[in-house]
Amino acid sequence: MFKILVVDSGVIDREMIRDTLTAGLEGPLEIHMAVGAEQAKAILARESIDLLIADAPRAAYVKNLVYTAYGASGRIRVILTTVKREDEIAQIASRLNAEGYLLKPFRREHLVAMVRPLEEAVKEDLARAGEAERSAYLERIRASIQECQYKKSIETAKEYIEFLCQTGDNKNVIRTRMVEFAAGLAELGNTQSQEVQHQLNACLERFRSRFDLQGNPFEVSLVIEEMVDIIFNDLDRRQLYSDDDLKRVLNYIDRNIKRGITLDDAAECVNMSSSYFSKFFKKSTGINFITYVTDRKIEFAKDMLRSTDMPVINIAYELSYNETNYFSKAFKKKVGMTPVEYRERCAREGRHTTAGQ
Repeated sequence: MFKILVVDSGVIDREMIRDTLTAGLEGPLEIHMAVGAEQAKAILARESIDLLIADAPRAAYVKNLVYTAYGASGRIRVILTTVKREDEIAQIASRLNAEGYLLKPFRREHLVAMVRPLEEAVKEDLARAGEAERSAYLERIRASIQECQYKKSIETAKEYIEFLCQTGDNKNVIRTRMVEFAAGLAELGNTQSQEVQHQLNACLERFRSRFDLQGNPFEVSLVIEEMVDIIFNDLDRRQLYSDDDLKRVLNYIDRNIKRGITLDDAAECVNMSSSYFSKFFKKSTGINFITYVTDRKIEFAKDMLRSTDMPVINIAYELSYNETNYFSKAFKKKVGMTPVEYRERCAREGRHTTAGQ
């Protein structure tokens, strides 16, 4: 998203710049407008502006505004517009490190010609920043896998997916970055067996072909979860963390939370008797087994209620609750409201956020 702030006391000039750039640039584009410096500073404080186009009626006025812009974002570009003489504005623009200036009245095509390369430069900067961000998240997931931390791996992946959805980029850009993230995750299996690599690549190729899923955060998280499961299946097979009973059982619970896990199942996972395991789990985690499993199921339920339109009864069955009423009571006890109320609240907050933007 290329964000522009136009600062000019003249309403006709502001609207002309907005309309010209909206028609002349490829987008996606977001244009903010301000009458004067104070209003502009408020926008700079809350928005990550890429380009400031500011009228320069006085040197001191524009200097203060531009320095505020640089303080808000070190990568912001500046274009000045003015009715001053060219030699005067040229000096001001040079001192302020502006990208250039336009003498009023200027031709629309001159404005577009000056802004277009800046738009491309910002796209390149964002692409590089996006690649660095993706690499950082993948490195965090790699570290979590090496530490045999399944939950942490999944939570980090979901954090990145949420980050992508909040960038404000258009859906096609987000889809592309989701696929790139999945491809990076597949590469994490390159140090493992050929069978693991084959399974990861097969999962990735299925995802590449499902254009309808690539922009859906919940569906993407399911694909990522499947790929992480493939890697952890191999860790299980090679018994790389058999000496850490707590880590092993927590991974087992989180990987199988959607089915009816019993205390006996979990105890068998770490070769303990049920009575000994119950004491071991409470001592190691501070809560009993049933409470932990319920808490994890509720967290999964909240995610599905926020991210999908799946009926509550289906969510209950998905989490192995045979009775919807029992699921709703358990949910309300933990969250303080019913699943339906929680979903409605999330929807209201989402609408409020959208309106605020």
